[in-house]
Amino acid sequence: GCYSVVAKVIDDEGAFSTDTSAVTVGSGCGQAPFAGSPPVLPAMIEAEDFDTGGEGVAYHDTDSGNNGNSYRTSEDVDIEVCSDTGGGYNLGWVRESEWLEYTIDVPVSGDYSIDVWVASLAGGGVFHLEFVGVNESGDVTVPVSGGWQNWETVSTTASLAAGTQLMMFVPTVVGFNINSFEFQT
Repeated sequence: GCYSVVAKVIDDEGAFSTDTSAVTVGSGCGQAPFAGSPPVLPAMIEAEDFDTGGEGVAYHDTDSGNNGNSYRTSEDVDIEVCSDTGGGYNLGWVRESEWLEYTIDVPVSGDYSIDVWVASLAGGGVFHLEFVGVNESGDVTVPVSGGWQNWETVSTTASLAAGTQLMMFVPTVVGFNINSFEFQT
């Protein structure tokens, strides 16, 4: 299964530091929703709450470590503190060929509108959303917002079948941060 090992080091003056490392024993733990059960649509899904399961299972990140050194620090996905209303975290340092998966529960088949909060200092970008391996959103263009924390909303739609399924976020042209996905009927 999957385990987290926490090491705490204390010096002779009482100063201490801790570090956490993920350890997989055997064939691994597989993929699972981050919070233990998938969000039921309509819902707001924070970008940093991608599924558990690790590299090559729930996500693919092309550089080692968490560049933002925030939130899920044992994962290689780059997460930083977000200055958007309500705070929280966002994904940054997004690169082409990276992807993240989110298990979702679609209670009723139909068309869903999806608002995605994005920010781009310069250059913008493009991404799409796949559901059960099919690009349902088409290419979504991310505009230049003038700053890595200047959030704007881009919108798309997806026709989804009822049931529990995987949503994959796939950036294809990069130069943006992503904060969240909001699904509405």
